[in-house]
Amino acid sequence: MPDYIKKARKLERRKEYLRAAEYYVLGGEHERAIELFVKENLYLKAAKISERLGKSNQAAEYYGKIGDYSHAGDLLKEAGDTFQAALMFKRAHRYRDAAEMFDRSGVISESARMFEMEKSYRMAAERYLKAGMFRSAAICFERAADLESPLQHAFGVAKAEDSDYRKVLYLAAESWAKVPDILKAAGIFEKLGEWERAGRYYEKSGEAEKALKCYDQSGKLELSIGLMKKLNQHERAAKLMAQQSGKAGDPLKAAQIADQQKDYATAAEFYEEAGEFGFAAERYEKISDYLLAAEMYFKAGNLRKAAQMYEMAGNYETAAKLYDDLGIVKTAIKLHVKNKNYPRAARLYLDQKENEEALRLLLRVPEDHPSKETVRRLMAICYFRLG
Repeated sequence: MPDYIKKARKLERRKEYLRAAEYYVLGGEHERAIELFVKENLYLKAAKISERLGKSNQAAEYYGKIGDYSHAGDLLKEAGDTFQAALMFKRAHRYRDAAEMFDRSGVISESARMFEMEKSYRMAAERYLKAGMFRSAAICFERAADLESPLQHAFGVAKAEDSDYRKVLYLAAESWAKVPDILKAAGIFEKLGEWERAGRYYEKSGEAEKALKCYDQSGKLELSIGLMKKLNQHERAAKLMAQQSGKAGDPLKAAQIADQQKDYATAAEFYEEAGEFGFAAERYEKISDYLLAAEMYFKAGNLRKAAQMYEMAGNYETAAKLYDDLGIVKTAIKLHVKNKNYPRAARLYLDQKENEEALRLLLRVPEDHPSKETVRRLMAICYFRLG
């Protein structure tokens, strides 16, 4: 064994690195052998020795250098380096394995792209949705629906018994609504026979006659009445009101009738039209339409309830501003943090003399933040106060 090492060192001094490396291997000095193989760009030899030694990350690096990304990915997966394994599998075009590794690494958007690359559209869509990439999610859900039944659902309403197809198409519609592309969402909900939701989305997109057609299919006359009144089609609305309640009346009266029937959506619309914003807000809250409830509470001057509704609707920015105005600092801070408005949350902490909490948030602000100069000033205040 010592003879091999002596020969290796002698050859190394003569710059015969390949032969020196081979003698180092024979002499058991594998690390030095690897260094010399790398020096000679003999990455495959370096990789195989590293792999035999159980140095998976090092072996993967060398396999990567010679383009054997697949084996490099397998080694990194075994070593628990999921993100690097994902990158290697991606380069090896092993998209499903790459997706699994990106999933484990928490890089959901890349996982989605990998599933899309191998045409696993539903799995891709679910991850795009989780990553907040709603347009990509909607496209993939629609592609998944086409694969579920490419021909039999080309026309007409999707049948109730086609549960998988309907479920995927429903998710596509909801994703389009979040983009937002309300008109596409409306068309899909109409295809599904979800008449009320289709009507609401057609109404929001300005397609009034399509909305009325869907409301008629849903049997919800009060929805048609509400839309007709907005369109100033008072005669048509009056006929439907007469059909529903036996009498025509002003918005307040219509709202009271709807209230008695516990049709809170219609009641809310008519209370709003009558200028009774507080009553409208309460009804919107009952049906969990928190955004409209927030707007109505705001119009009614009930800022605390408006803030609560904006929070429940997920509009943290507006809710936080209202809590700011109301002096409810802790809740304002919590929502600013949820909305990643770390500078504003930190400023509030500074106002409360909670300097360490302020600094902790400021350190989370990205380098390319548009208010970086303000952030630096706030950090300076924090460091000064903390001594």
